[in-house]
Amino acid sequence: MDKSREQFEAWLKSTGHNPPYSVKRGYWEIWKASRAAIEIELPPVMRIEEPAISFCAYGRAGVLNAIYEHGLNVKGDDSGETDVPHQR
Repeated sequence: MDKSREQFEAWLKSTGHNPPYSVKRGYWEIWKASRAAIEIELPPVMRIEEPAISFCAYGRAGVLNAIYEHGLNVKGDDSGETDVPHQR
């Protein structure tokens, strides 16, 4: 079972609702569609070049901003690095 299905099953159990299979299947299709609709545009990649090392990376604050702009939360983030208001 994939992570999304596990989360769906946990949510459905938490509601106390035990729908018939056909209804549960419909709920699952809606759940998957809501997840598939989320697309996050990451910030530009930063190229970092030092004398002994060269690599590309995303800035943490930029990635967090991209996620929070979609109304999503990041588990364990209490960094205060973003400029997008979000719920905790």
